[in-house]
Amino acid sequence: IAWELNVSHDEYRLFKDLLDDLEEQGLVYRQRKGRYAVPENINLAIGRLQVTRKGDGFVQLGHDEEDVFVPEQHLGTAVDGDEVIARIEKRPSDRNPEGKVIRVRKRAWSQVVGVYHSKRNYGFVSADEPDLDKDVFIPPGAEGEADDGEVVVVEIADWGEDSPSPVGEVVRVLGTPEEAGGDVLSILYGHHPPLEFP
Repeated sequence: IAWELNVSHDEYRLFKDLLDDLEEQGLVYRQRKGRYAVPENINLAIGRLQVTRKGDGFVQLGHDEEDVFVPEQHLGTAVDGDEVIARIEKRPSDRNPEGKVIRVRKRAWSQVVGVYHSKRNYGFVSADEPDLDKDVFIPPGAEGEADDGEVVVVEIADWGEDSPSPVGEVVRVLGTPEEAGGDVLSILYGHHPPLEFP
């Protein structure tokens, strides 16, 4: 692209930064071998994913464009609130375009609050947040000081690209659900503001 537009050596860094900014905004899509394209021209949709109670999703595009419907089996590891890239595979005349998530650009969640459950060789956390309907697998040694039944904060290490569910590590124990203040902390963490408590 730089060669086609006669971008000079001195201007190349600024030009590259501009391309990166356009990609970050979802206005262009970087393909293999470094090629760029406008998403609409290659049947891609970039937007925020909203997951319904049934488990299906819609990629919200904005700008008065129709949202793209994504069946549950085509969401991959994407969860509610993620910014995703979906490939449009059908354009029915009587309903929304239908597609498949092919990449998660930006995760909505980095930490999850839920109840820790201890098993013989592993653990898992069932999230308190209704928008996140996946249990988080806790490998041996990643449970920290958590005991079975306690409310914990989990840092997500892997969203499941190489495993059937998200994998995380307990980074904070909030206490049992019955303990005073536990519910408040759970709610605050569940809406993921950057919180620090003494």
